[in-house]
Amino acid sequence: MKWGQGGDPELDVNPPAPAGGNGGATDVGVTADTINIGQMVSNSGISAGTFDGVIESAQKYADLVNAGGGIYGRKIKIAVKDDSFDVTKDTTLCTPLVDSSFALVGSMALADTGCYSKMKSSGIPLVAGLSWDPNIAKLPNAYIPPPNEYSSLPPAIYKALNPDLKKVWLCMTGAPGTEAQGKAETAAWEAVGVQVVNQGTLPGNVADYTAAVLKAKNAGAQGIDCFSTQVQVTAAIAKAVVQQGWKPMFATGFSVYDPNFIKLAGDAANNGWAYAASVPYLDEGLIASTAGGQQYIKQVGHAPQTASDYFGWEFMNLAVQALVKAGPDLTRKSFLDALSGIHKFTAGGLVPAWDPGAKNEMSSCFALQVIKDGKFVQTVPEEGSILCGGDFFPKS
Repeated sequence: MKWGQGGDPELDVNPPAPAGGNGGATDVGVTADTINIGQMVSNSGISAGTFDGVIESAQKYADLVNAGGGIYGRKIKIAVKDDSFDVTKDTTLCTPLVDSSFALVGSMALADTGCYSKMKSSGIPLVAGLSWDPNIAKLPNAYIPPPNEYSSLPPAIYKALNPDLKKVWLCMTGAPGTEAQGKAETAAWEAVGVQVVNQGTLPGNVADYTAAVLKAKNAGAQGIDCFSTQVQVTAAIAKAVVQQGWKPMFATGFSVYDPNFIKLAGDAANNGWAYAASVPYLDEGLIASTAGGQQYIKQVGHAPQTASDYFGWEFMNLAVQALVKAGPDLTRKSFLDALSGIHKFTAGGLVPAWDPGAKNEMSSCFALQVIKDGKFVQTVPEEGSILCGGDFFPKS
């Protein structure tokens, strides 16, 4: 299968360099034979290994493109930097990465606020799944879904599933970007009539969160939303919840989908912990039924293992579409212009349709997976597909 085949018709043929050449070094990070892409990821420290799949899938997509001859004679080269969830380190790594890269693609840097000033002043194109600093998504050079996309999904779903839900504990650690995320999540919960029991940020380096759990429970919280906590923290909270005999209506969080969560939480993971996905991450049959999914599995060697694995592949795919559209005389401006003209993106059917050119929210499609007996089991919808639109999950 050729790269891009199925869903991305402009990518069915690897565009060769024109007879007169491709223009050589046309902009920052571009040579006659290379397009240098930067990727900033938080993949050590408290988030060690969490985003391995983001790095792997981005590189595998680049390998697929390069094996076919590249784009107008240029191969994609990715430089990955790890900020270890540290704003100061992110700032230090950001400057040389931006100065040597044509674009930043598929980044998952939880301390990305450290790079905001450089991203803004340089005008470097940004193509990614989300940013922890919401100001980044607002930059004119950023093609990133609005930051409330992920924070608005769980409230709508869990309120619909639990009509009597009145209060929720919003647990967050004091990491860069979580304060802004917390405001977006609070607004999303309040929009569906649920009061947020917010007790401030939690330390990310303690083993016992019993006091925080008791405080939330005594405040009347009926559900738990640990969207902005790392996997180690979420697992420790899960254990404390069980130890206190608490059976909340639901318990969720971004890190719940991390493969390490079930290992770290043990039996406590079975206490109603669930993940609301905007695509069918866990249904390999559905993934393999799409051209993009078949491509992913063949190239990477397996289906995506975590919610974030998609981001490397998905947004490298989007970047490549724009690189093809931008033509051989590649500049950051022509690339951004090309991105603005892409109005239907599915990564070959791998993800619900999104209009990146309009910078709007992604589809309201979702599925709900709950941990049972140490494994994820899809519970909504039961037939193993995804639900889109309708009254169950109105678009925010």
